[in-house]
Amino acid sequence: LKELFAAALHPSVLGVGVFLFLVNFNPFGSTVQYMHITEHLGLGEELYGQMSSVQAAAAVAGAGAYAWINQRLSFRVLVHGCIVGAIVCTLCWWGVVGSTSALIVSLVYGFVLMLVTLVQLDMAARYCPPAVAATVFALLMSLSNLSVSLSEAVGGSMYTRWIESMGEAQAYTVLVAVGAGFTALCWFVVPWLNRLAAAEAAEAA
Repeated sequence: LKELFAAALHPSVLGVGVFLFLVNFNPFGSTVQYMHITEHLGLGEELYGQMSSVQAAAAVAGAGAYAWINQRLSFRVLVHGCIVGAIVCTLCWWGVVGSTSALIVSLVYGFVLMLVTLVQLDMAARYCPPAVAATVFALLMSLSNLSVSLSEAVGGSMYTRWIESMGEAQAYTVLVAVGAGFTALCWFVVPWLNRLAAAEAAEAA
């Protein structure tokens, strides 16, 4: 327990934890997507199910693509790509205006989201202390899940209030922007991670 506690408070693990929390804290979540598509746009449950299927198929393709991308790009580039990809995953929902655009956005979203997710898993695995790797990795994943749950609650509350003050369409548009803005905060954490990686490399040398 002492070793686990020390590992969880290691600067590298804390840095990764902050990054994972921010990249997953997106007030524009699946609940708001569902409400906007099925209720405000009136596209129905059947189309929403088709969108989920398209996302799943695109995610499989994204997983295969990551195996190729991971061999050709440095991890630093992948981290920046993760942030950009997460922002794209949010902003692309501005493009949903009908059934065709919804399926196209789902295709892009599923593919890019898988790439973003795999970078996060890769990052968590790289920074886990070997002696307690499994437990620390599980803690980091729990932190990510907590961030998603909190952001869903916050986003739902914001969306409900904004619908009353600015209408459904405007509330949706603003919440998408807010979600992308939260993700962009991850760039403030990247220099911290870079310094930690450089310090660890110097110690190893």
